[in-house]
Amino acid sequence: GKTTAEVAGVEKEVYTRGMQGVFESVAADVKREVLAHGVPVEMVLPAIRARCEEIGDENCFGVEGGQRVGGGDSVDNERNRRELVLAAAERRARENRKDDKKNSP
Repeated sequence: GKTTAEVAGVEKEVYTRGMQGVFESVAADVKREVLAHGVPVEMVLPAIRARCEEIGDENCFGVEGGQRVGGGDSVDNERNRRELVLAAAERRARENRKDDKKNSP
């Protein structure tokens, strides 16, 4: 299987510069995108940096190969993945409700 870094397309950055390399790579991509929409990149960079630091703290990327996509077969890993997916879905639902309230007349 591929590592999460390979799937994300940041394998080189992870293994050469760690999460700082990932931040710089993502920031460069985002900069091009936000400029096209007239959004100052300074508005989004703090959130990107915070997320990279959060991921780094979770120690997802290690020098010994990182996590494998779909790797691990223990019941605990499966339960943790399920909980993470549910938490993400709940977070998106809350954000969508907030957006709906903001956009309603």
